[in-house]
Amino acid sequence: MPHRGKAQLGGREAEDGKLATTLAQTSPHDWVRDLMARSPTAAAAICRAAADERMTP
Repeated sequence: MPHRGKAQLGGREAEDGKLATTLAQTSPHDWVRDLMARSPTAAAAICRAAADERMTP
């Protein structure tokens, strides 16, 4: 895996935070809000994986 610079990593973390916030605000499930409160990065990773799964033929 290539080394990512600090700026790239920070950008990814910001993107993850935005994605997790959107997920927590729009999900009807309590566990999503709980996960977002504990770890925005983990919540965003789950959302991203689900989106990738839907796009895979």
